[in-house]
Amino acid sequence: MRYVIVGNGPAGVEAALAVRKSDQTGVIDIITCSSSLYYYRPGLVEHLNGEGDLSKLVMFKQDFYEEKKITNILGRPVEGIGVSECMVYGSNGVKIVYDRLLIATGSSPFVPPIIGVENEGVFTLRTMRDAERIGSYVLGKKSVIVIGAGLLGLEIAYNLSRSVSRVTVIESEDRLLPRQLDCDGADVLEKCLLSLKIDILKKDRVREIKPGPGKLLSVYTEGGAGIECCAVVVCAGVKPDTSLAINSGIKAGKGIEVDRFFRTSSENIYAAGDAAEFDGRTFGYWSMSRRQGTLAGDNMTGASNDYKPERGNTVLKIAGIDVFSAGELDVEGSSSTVVNQGSVYKRLDVLDGKITGIAVIGDSDTARLSQKAFEKKIPLDDIVEYFEYKRVD
Repeated sequence: MRYVIVGNGPAGVEAALAVRKSDQTGVIDIITCSSSLYYYRPGLVEHLNGEGDLSKLVMFKQDFYEEKKITNILGRPVEGIGVSECMVYGSNGVKIVYDRLLIATGSSPFVPPIIGVENEGVFTLRTMRDAERIGSYVLGKKSVIVIGAGLLGLEIAYNLSRSVSRVTVIESEDRLLPRQLDCDGADVLEKCLLSLKIDILKKDRVREIKPGPGKLLSVYTEGGAGIECCAVVVCAGVKPDTSLAINSGIKAGKGIEVDRFFRTSSENIYAAGDAAEFDGRTFGYWSMSRRQGTLAGDNMTGASNDYKPERGNTVLKIAGIDVFSAGELDVEGSSSTVVNQGSVYKRLDVLDGKITGIAVIGDSDTARLSQKAFEKKIPLDDIVEYFEYKRVD
């Protein structure tokens, strides 16, 4: 049996390891446009000051793959899939026949239609090369603008603030982490970030970026603000990479459509990770991609493991500010308990004795135990003492 995996991110590599665990003799090839072995992408934000060794983010060395008899074909973008002939076509004439194929092409940064976004000094962060470019460019610079106050945007803002004099975050929504926090929690987090000299501009969008003298950039917003900076980092979310599937006749909507076994519309072709769409949803969490890859790899070898999506959770740590958010707040019928004390904010939403949502800021013990309770590793009763039961219906 020959297994081919397109993409060497968490879904692709975990699928390869799952295949090898179930099939000791099958041939496994991972082909990817990346020139690097599988690495821990969330760790890139910690290397934006131009310091540190990015190679330390690599998860497994080459000898690990050799021991597992998994072949990495690096720096070879896949240009097409011959569905009828079961063939993958890579650049420079590479051709690989497959019995089972997994598309794990991941996602790419979404860049809003901003005038001048192509100018020098405007970046996105997705790869090691991106981190290197940002780190070298901002070295010695005084000011950076980050577009987007989601999880990645705030992590980038903080890490750049350690080496840049002024960092400004521009967010189109009315609060920080709009997908993870309620208004009160976002206000507490904003005050913490302001204390770190990170400026926040909310309810506004960047309209245009113009080059100025001395490689300065002028950023203009729809609200009329004009801000000079040395660099801009766009963090406006991601979009699944579906072009390979679509061009090969594989059904795709927001992502590559899969069933509960990660099978696509084409026989013997599977998809998992950021690129996959299950039950109308795409998932952009590292841990989810790993689990999807494992299940998809098992199913490629003949297993029938149903996928039941997990509820995502967010863990953010900025200069000692612990943030944990999970589930969904304000679910109909749920009751909430809230603690709001200066730099500490805690909210627990419960329905029928089950946690529907949690948000914790500034309390590392509660954040750690809340994560365990949310993942059902400890019972709900073990964390109730950490929340003042002031009911808010």
